[in-house]
Amino acid sequence: MRTVCAWVDGDIPATLRLSEGMAQEFPRELAIAKTCQYHLFNLGDSPGMLRVATSIREANTDLPYMHGMLAFAYEQCHFLEEAERAARHAIALKRKEP
Repeated sequence: MRTVCAWVDGDIPATLRLSEGMAQEFPRELAIAKTCQYHLFNLGDSPGMLRVATSIREANTDLPYMHGMLAFAYEQCHFLEEAERAARHAIALKRKEP
């Protein structure tokens, strides 16, 4: 709730701090990590996007959506081979998911 309140108040640094902490505490809650990645993308913080995605990777190796988040972060950091590998893995896990 505090994270949402910080976002509504326009306090993006607090939103990021809180959401990154929640992503660490609840790594299977991808909505939290994706929201954090959304804010980092808007700030142009590609390394931060990758940091969040890699921090939840081990807890979500079975979820194609996490691999998609990872692929996007790699792509934003210009790690194109890693991005393609992560994207292909996501597709292999759930072929019909765009």
